[in-house]
Amino acid sequence: MAKLRAIEKSINITKSKKHRLSKTIKLLIRIVSKDSIKRMEKYTLYGDNNFDIEKLAQALHYIVSKVGSEPNVGKTFLYKMLYFCDFDHFEKNQAFFIGERYRKIAHGPAPEHFDAAIRQLIRAGKIEVIKTKSGPYDRNKYTAIKEPTMDKLNANELFLIDNEIGRFRGMSATQISEYSYDDMPWKATEDNKYIDYRLAFYRTPIYSVEAGANGTVY
Repeated sequence: MAKLRAIEKSINITKSKKHRLSKTIKLLIRIVSKDSIKRMEKYTLYGDNNFDIEKLAQALHYIVSKVGSEPNVGKTFLYKMLYFCDFDHFEKNQAFFIGERYRKIAHGPAPEHFDAAIRQLIRAGKIEVIKTKSGPYDRNKYTAIKEPTMDKLNANELFLIDNEIGRFRGMSATQISEYSYDDMPWKATEDNKYIDYRLAFYRTPIYSVEAGANGTVY
């Protein structure tokens, strides 16, 4: 319980907002056992100590192979897809999926190793990047030119990615960014700081996968 109070204090919840989170806090108490808290203490707060960039690259390649050709899918969309995959998995399983570190920037959560993973895929001849214009802005479009390798992704993780694609594939970059702004981990983090995975346990019901947000089933 002391651990929960410390997290609540770090979020700086006002009295007027506190009652809105009561159901989520009760949910947290129910799903986070003492054993799972001990397991989480082995991790950094912001990502997996055993982060594997190859697993990130495979997840990205898989997503691009599924939706890269769609007009709304660019760098911003992929940023948010990875964030929701990682944080939804952590909320549900109290364990990392990719375990990437995400920083709070102006347009939502940003994965730290995204560019490195993309470069790796380009060098391997697995994807190509086409630079286009969207009004006054430059835009990167990602296209898979080889079938993705998935030996680091298990069946449950592929199911998770497919579920997230189903949730977000119709959203524009602006829409998915705005959606991320009300997710508790992003809201509770200071600008330009890394986002603490454990804040996923403080999500409101509309975002919580435990509460069945938007029909998510993992």
